[in-house]
Amino acid sequence: LDLPPDEACAGTTVSKRSLQLVGGAMKAALDAVRAATVARLVPLVPPSHGPSYSKGIPRAEPWSRRRFMASCSSCTESSTHTSNHREGSRARQTTVGKPITLSGVGLHSGVTTTLTVLPEAAGTGRYFVVDHGSRIEASASRVVDTRLCTVLASEDMESKVMTVEHLLSALEGIGIGNARLELTGGPEVPLLDGSSKNWVEELERAKVVAAVAGGKEVGSEDDAVFALHPDKPITVYEGDAFVSCIPATECRLTYGIDFPHLPPIGARWFSWEPANSSYTTHVAPARTFTDEAQIEQLRSMGLIKGGSLENALVCNAKEWINPPLRFDDEPCRHKLLDLIGDLALMGRNGSCGLPVAHIVAYKAGHTLHTRMATALLEECGHTWRKVEA
Repeated sequence: LDLPPDEACAGTTVSKRSLQLVGGAMKAALDAVRAATVARLVPLVPPSHGPSYSKGIPRAEPWSRRRFMASCSSCTESSTHTSNHREGSRARQTTVGKPITLSGVGLHSGVTTTLTVLPEAAGTGRYFVVDHGSRIEASASRVVDTRLCTVLASEDMESKVMTVEHLLSALEGIGIGNARLELTGGPEVPLLDGSSKNWVEELERAKVVAAVAGGKEVGSEDDAVFALHPDKPITVYEGDAFVSCIPATECRLTYGIDFPHLPPIGARWFSWEPANSSYTTHVAPARTFTDEAQIEQLRSMGLIKGGSLENALVCNAKEWINPPLRFDDEPCRHKLLDLIGDLALMGRNGSCGLPVAHIVAYKAGHTLHTRMATALLEECGHTWRKVEA
């Protein structure tokens, strides 16, 4: 298609031209939405590749109820928490129950850093402080680079933080909307094992608890939760890669990848719905991955200095170099993990960022993920609604 270059990176409503661009993949995604709306099931994936999500997952409470409810003292697993609060109680903002700290090497810098997640008051949101420098809001407006990772900068541009997506994905995935993220030793968040698994494990040990607004009691209007309800389709795209947002009654994410030059990865689709599938079990363990043939090129560019077989999956045209995989579609699940982390940048004033919509991504990356976040905030920013329990 002969598309004007300026349109390739813009957030626009879906038009005939953009539907032609996304082609068969988009049609399959739209068919999935129709089927899921009728059956109220996890969205279907293109039948040529078969479903790659786990079956037999018990239904939980609707997304708008379960994702933002504060933990009770009797709750033992925050990622699959269904509230024990009385019917009719209002959803409240959340934070981590106590500080947690993890250290590790940065993927691109190769520098060992330490990050501490600390509780914060309701209405504060999520933000980074690097080596006691300026505050960096975890916001789409603070994105300054998306080459192979998402980089944020403070408003005064004095401080930057790299590779935020795995940590933000963990916070978003288990519903923590308020947190101070203190990073020392360098500007890059520790990679750990290349997934969000370690972050989630530590955060769940610390518990997800109700966040209290400064000087207020739990249950005051200052700790109310809001969610974005997009009221029109939006697509951002570049070449044949795209991210589309389709209005829906619950949050669903669907991701498609295609690596024809790497048969071990191949073409796969994965769908995830927070109300029906545990982030901790089905998304968080998925590790980052790379093509063995690109490693030297990336290192010559000053990237992946901290990458190793212990924190990334590596494959070539014939096989995986460091099996076994945690899921047969682990690379696809990791792309969805990254998408969650980047969409978390839509969070505002202590409310999490995932919209109540079906987000479909195909062959995308951090650039398109964050452009979608920006487009949604710009075009649907009037659709924030209070979340009821």
